[in-house]
Amino acid sequence: MKPVKGSLVVIGDEVLYGHVQDAHVKTVGRLLLKKGFTIQEVRILGDDPDLLAEALAELIRKTDFVVTTGGLGPTTDDVTCEALCRAFGLKRIPDEEYKKHFQRHLRQFGIPWKDAFEKMTHLPEGAVKLALDRPMAGFAIEVRGKPLYCLPGVPHEVEYLIGKEVLPELEKIFTARRCVVRRVIRVQGMYEWEIAERLADAEKTDPGFESVRIGYLPRPEGETWVTITLQAEDFAKAENEIKRVVGYVIDRIGAGFVSGTDDDSLEKVVGELLRKKGMKLAVAESCTGGLLAERIVSVPGASDYFDRGFVVYSNEAKEELLGVPAETLKLYGAVSERTAVEMVKGALKRSRADIAVGITGIAGPGGGSSTKPVGTVYIGYGTRGKIKAERFLFHGDRELIQRRTAHEALRLLWQELKE
Repeated sequence: MKPVKGSLVVIGDEVLYGHVQDAHVKTVGRLLLKKGFTIQEVRILGDDPDLLAEALAELIRKTDFVVTTGGLGPTTDDVTCEALCRAFGLKRIPDEEYKKHFQRHLRQFGIPWKDAFEKMTHLPEGAVKLALDRPMAGFAIEVRGKPLYCLPGVPHEVEYLIGKEVLPELEKIFTARRCVVRRVIRVQGMYEWEIAERLADAEKTDPGFESVRIGYLPRPEGETWVTITLQAEDFAKAENEIKRVVGYVIDRIGAGFVSGTDDDSLEKVVGELLRKKGMKLAVAESCTGGLLAERIVSVPGASDYFDRGFVVYSNEAKEELLGVPAETLKLYGAVSERTAVEMVKGALKRSRADIAVGITGIAGPGGGSSTKPVGTVYIGYGTRGKIKAERFLFHGDRELIQRRTAHEALRLLWQELKE
């Protein structure tokens, strides 16, 4: 048996030219991998039916299945069906059942039928409409003995169709296959090369480790992902083996540096620690402008532990909302250890929180000096009677400095809460 490998084609000029950020590679790859399927190749193509037809013909030959996203709408730049028909010598024929359901969906939203919609209901011969009861495009078709799935370009629709339509069919088609599984270990406070050194002789000290592939992915905000990929004869064996390998790798790195695995984001882990301890959190932000609070509340259930946030960009706001003494700002400056500590004190005093964070810094591109260059950040954190502050110097543009600052604040909270 061998692993089943597919290809993904993301279609649209808006993606190709950078006007819209692609979200499909991550979603499709992640969902397929959960069932042991992998994406061997990804292509991003514009709205050119000739190039798209050429790519589809090549990929259906090279890989076991193909998934496309985008290009199924009613406008002239929606060319996926046209390209597919060119690639495989097919005709487009009307799907009356699809049209009937489509018209009903439009009536529910008060949208009148337009001639342009007719185009969407003409599918390549042999195609089967996916999720007929849902107001979304998408169909499956077999060409040259291999499955091809044409999905819409809307991210949440792609996620739904992969989970409810594509994966169940792939599992029926490819019953005998080697499964591929992958895990991500999230490491905090260590450089990529430091982690690699600790794992350098893993193949010598762990039997069977030669079949494991390890990757290293430093994230822009400061976290490093260690990826582990392996194959096995079936999904159960693959899951059991990777569980053992993950435990071994975490031991080699040091459990104190590992915040979680896979989808265990730092904000999620911090939230779980706060909930477990029955603590409430408040944050006071200057240079990050609410970015830390945004990450915290992105986790469902954050209201269990997040009390409030203060965005205090000006000195006046720091004084009025947090009670930072004017004398502190005058003597030490807004970007200083003392101010960060006073921001934490103020956030604790003016909230119901048990622990708080205060952030002040220079995100740039201007505002720096020889003693406090752009990227200088002070992060205060702690509880009543026990407040600390640390100084950092981050590099990069304004957005990256802000992202790294928010992440570092979460890392400090994580360290404080797990002790």
